Amino acid sequence: MDKISGKALVLGPCSVAKFIAQDLADLGIKVECHEGEGRTRVSPSDPEAFLELRKIIVEFVSRTGLDEGAGACFLHPGTSVWAERPELAHLCRDLGVHVLAPPPRVLNLFGNKLNLIGEADRLGVPHLVLSFDPIHSVREFEAAFKKNGWRFPILLKSVRGRGTPGFFLVKGAEDLEHALSLWFDQLRYNLDEVLVFAERCLEGARHIIQPFARFRDGGSRFFPTVDASLQSRYRKIIEFCPASGVGPDAEKSIHQMSLKIADSCHYLGVGFFEFLVDSSRVFLVGGAARLNTGFPLWEKVGGVSAVACQVAALADEKIRGEKIFPQQWKMGLSLRLYAEDPLLQLPQPGVVREISVTRHWQEGDGDQWAEGDLNLNIETGSEVAPMGDGLVGLIFTGGEEQTATLRMAHRILNEFWIAGSLQTNDRFLSELLSHPWVKEGVFHAGFVDEEFVPAIRPSSVSAIRLFASVCAWLLEKCDDSIAGHWSVGDQWVRPDLSLLKWEGDPQIWNFEERKGVSGVVLTPQGDRERVCCFPVRPGRWQVRIGAWIFSVRHLLKKTNFGKLFALVTGRVHSILYRENTLIHAHEPLLIVESLQTLVPHALPIDVCVLKWRVLPEAWVSVGDELAEFEISSHLAGQPRLS
Repeated sequence: MDKISGKALVLGPCSVAKFIAQDLADLGIKVECHEGEGRTRVSPSDPEAFLELRKIIVEFVSRTGLDEGAGACFLHPGTSVWAERPELAHLCRDLGVHVLAPPPRVLNLFGNKLNLIGEADRLGVPHLVLSFDPIHSVREFEAAFKKNGWRFPILLKSVRGRGTPGFFLVKGAEDLEHALSLWFDQLRYNLDEVLVFAERCLEGARHIIQPFARFRDGGSRFFPTVDASLQSRYRKIIEFCPASGVGPDAEKSIHQMSLKIADSCHYLGVGFFEFLVDSSRVFLVGGAARLNTGFPLWEKVGGVSAVACQVAALADEKIRGEKIFPQQWKMGLSLRLYAEDPLLQLPQPGVVREISVTRHWQEGDGDQWAEGDLNLNIETGSEVAPMGDGLVGLIFTGGEEQTATLRMAHRILNEFWIAGSLQTNDRFLSELLSHPWVKEGVFHAGFVDEEFVPAIRPSSVSAIRLFASVCAWLLEKCDDSIAGHWSVGDQWVRPDLSLLKWEGDPQIWNFEERKGVSGVVLTPQGDRERVCCFPVRPGRWQVRIGAWIFSVRHLLKKTNFGKLFALVTGRVHSILYRENTLIHAHEPLLIVESLQTLVPHALPIDVCVLKWRVLPEAWVSVGDELAEFEISSHLAGQPRLS
């Protein structure tokens, strides 16, 4: 492909944007990246987000100019929320900027999942939709369930669910009482609407992504397939390329279905379709008119630049050709790092205190050669904010064969270090890759949620006590008393300073006038492990020792009443009961919104709330006191707040 003169602004997280920027730079285009994307919450009724984006583009144009001799001015939406917004094309056209995205009519079709699958249905493409009548409430779902004779489980999908938990699996009648209504509330908050549809749940199938490009002359290209079956709560966490669980008949069907839909809607540019594959049966379940987050994976396996294909299809009818380069990997995988506690399924944003410096790894030769890259959206001293999506970064590994590639992924997960008040899912990913079924490629789209059981805590009691011992050592150094009660996670423990053996001198530091400590310890098991003890608030720390992370609390004395603490950092979405109200066990008391997720807070016993310590819309940090309560079994219940 010939060099192109011009400038381009790339939106979206830097872990992906840098790959797009490099591909554009290879075409001769000068590139700037904007790591943010305006507001994370971009809904049709949010004009401020649109105005913020317009300001970003105007500032870019004013810096670079639109002189004829300087070439064209491009905007690439990357994998940001703007990549699927049809308004972007109109905005860029008014500003004299070429947007590298499919036409608005295509974005409109793909932006509505129900319409996309409706088009597939018209073309005879198999799918799993039970009804094309949209659902707006729990009551409507119950009515449709009875009327149509549906059976559990049923998968509900948001028509416009990107950037939110857009899926909910209704396993049985018990999900209807609280969990489904909470999910509807979350959709309403994030998207300003509740518009969902029902699909038949196909258990045991593989989730396959088929990236493709379609050009102005009607020609098309398929990139290698991606197996995205390893998902947690319908969120992709590990992807393999090429997909090994797809037979030739299924792959042929995928290509035929993809071409049929792309040709029907006159697709232009690069996008992807998603399918569930059960042996030779193939069902369309979605698609998007943009690059997917893991596109560098199938670029390196396929040996073709997806971004060059985008430019060839979209920039100018005179531009022809594609950027072909030697295949770099025969197989590869991508892993997504999130700020979360994957065991409790809780978002865990926070401050980044420490990050290891290595970003590229390479080892072996011949068939055992493999390499890997760590691409982060954060840096030392930054914060994973509670209003974002929680994506910390991406890991890409590849090589000549699967064993070496998996070994490289394990090495990166074991050597990579990030610590602070946040928590990440790196240990969860490492354990998942170590599962014998995953090593053999024997898994399906529900494997992680249904069959994978990660370790909850270290097997040794002394290893648990070591977490409290680090915090107790720090208190002694600060001339504070260590008497009282200590908990590590959900366990009461007694610190033992004799367990703590520092290698060299640990570093004591300050964060917001509270003390923390970092260093290396020799564990009772004889291992050498890195430590970071981060002060969340007085008497509470987030402690990482090696691969394990626990919250440690120090209570000086017991009180006559209990306290409800925040499980996550975020915004108080709603308080559900008045003070002096009887609240039954496991009934949500309060909801906190964090990383686009509504987190209900409940207690395992009947209680009476004596005093709320927060108000709706207030911002709270993990461990903050939310309420005081007493155990109660005799007070009369009162109505919930509306």
